[in-house]
Amino acid sequence: MCQPFSRLLKKDTSFEWDDSCRNAFNNIKAYLTKPSVLVAPIVDRPFFFQLKMNPLKCAFSVTSGKFLGFIVHHRGIKINQSKIDAIQKMPEPKNVSELKSFQGHLAYIRRFILNLAGRCQPFSRLLKKDTSFEWDDSCQNAFNNIKAYLTKPPMLVAPIVDRTLLLYIAAQEKLVGALLAQCNENNKERSLYYLSRTLVGAELNYSPIEKTCLALIFAIQKLRHYLLAHSTNLISRTDPLKYIMSRPILSGRLANWALLLSEFKINFVPQHAIKGQALANFLADHPVPVE
Repeated sequence: MCQPFSRLLKKDTSFEWDDSCRNAFNNIKAYLTKPSVLVAPIVDRPFFFQLKMNPLKCAFSVTSGKFLGFIVHHRGIKINQSKIDAIQKMPEPKNVSELKSFQGHLAYIRRFILNLAGRCQPFSRLLKKDTSFEWDDSCQNAFNNIKAYLTKPPMLVAPIVDRTLLLYIAAQEKLVGALLAQCNENNKERSLYYLSRTLVGAELNYSPIEKTCLALIFAIQKLRHYLLAHSTNLISRTDPLKYIMSRPILSGRLANWALLLSEFKINFVPQHAIKGQALANFLADHPVPVE
């Protein structure tokens, strides 16, 4: 197919695009538009390496499908309804083993749940050693709240290339949280990833600004593959970048944090300058702590 082009690549030859080159060019374009041409290499590859495929787990030329327990289609990624039904049918835990099973189901879909650590906080005391299992009203309310949230779970989207990401972070007394979002072609914010975790050990003694810095570090460690490929606007009540980078002498954990931040392109944007539903939902689940 490419033979007519060979003479044009020789040295000391004028570039003359004649009918033979034009016909070869059009034939190649027409050949590549055939679906069989695009699918054939994918199908032939496993046979070449003597791999086996299960026909029940293979699908071609589909617009959506199940992948690793999620439903993937052109609009985004959502939780497989069977995963939600399994959680909705679970009765209230009667012991630690059943509670861990419930939290294990939630951990698999944690990227879809806003402030999961905060929603599960009432369960934390039941998991401590030498503590009797007493399922009180706070645990029951948290249990019902999680099930109610999963009746309308959010749909997450894939990031758009060459478009800035929005990273919301928040820090409370006992937990930190983050939300990665992005504006689509219609300038509407869409969620990409939810993050949260509880504070442990010495982290509980951090100052409010240090907890905000910890929320940022936690987010960039978990979302590194997203942030390296995009520029990011950081939205927070206070500026953790200024706190870390403006210190005259960096040592200990601040030095480690500054080193981690150095490989990312992150700009701070004041929280009051952003208006969007993603921010409204994030602030509703991460109220400002009383100082």
